[in-house]
Amino acid sequence: MAYKQVKISKFDLKNETGEKYTCSLKVQLDMESGGFRIQVPNDLYSILDASEIELSSPRGVKEKYSYAYGDSLKKVESIIREGITNKLQCKIERDIVIVYKFMNRSRYYKLNDGTIKPNAEGVEGYEQGGTGKWVGGEGVSSFDDVEGMGINIFVDVLEQVRYIRPNGTSAEYNSYCHRVNTDGKYGIGESNVDCLLAEELTSYLMNGSSIDDLNCYHKTDINENTGEYNIVLYSDENAAFFINMLSGLYKLADRFNEFFKQDTVELVESIKNNQKLLE
Repeated sequence: MAYKQVKISKFDLKNETGEKYTCSLKVQLDMESGGFRIQVPNDLYSILDASEIELSSPRGVKEKYSYAYGDSLKKVESIIREGITNKLQCKIERDIVIVYKFMNRSRYYKLNDGTIKPNAEGVEGYEQGGTGKWVGGEGVSSFDDVEGMGINIFVDVLEQVRYIRPNGTSAEYNSYCHRVNTDGKYGIGESNVDCLLAEELTSYLMNGSSIDDLNCYHKTDINENTGEYNIVLYSDENAAFFINMLSGLYKLADRFNEFFKQDTVELVESIKNNQKLLE
């Protein structure tokens, strides 16, 4: 079967969000049947194939591309235009989410029965891991100049915007921006969700780098590092959990702060008086 290239067809389409798709494709004439075929870009193949449009599969070096077929030039160009239109179809869904990240920057050996051995001291065979496992140390390298131990916690309330297309779903996250709905309740961004505790939860968000060693709490750009974070849908119940957890950490940090800012005489006296830090 002999084909002859007859033109280059150019396509330039745009959807409602302003996203564009532009390409130039070779159109070939079947010299025997008088029909046409047109190159199919790789990112349109699965979309058109799902539409039950007849496509050829690439075959070896001589056939690098897939092709769509039609009995007229208008037909083959309409097939590509349909594929681009479907690719650019975009359903937008919005949710309010709680984004969180926890890192245990302390490192210790934990026996199978739950006993903590800070450096696997006295544990035989710990190298093979049969008696337990190493825990923590996230984000800490042996080359880091790390003082003491700590945990890192990040929590934020964000608007998640999902762009759903035939070839997959992507998401972006917008910063917290509360508004008052017509019924006087709080909402966020353009999402029609009442978030009564969102403002209280985000009040714990600081642009600093640490609060003592217990609650190193910092803001980052989740859009650049989405895979590093966990995401749950916002609810007042979920928000209350994180608020109580963060509040508890602040209280614990303050208790440590008050204890260790004493001079050594006062500290020794507190120890003699059996003052508890973790009760």
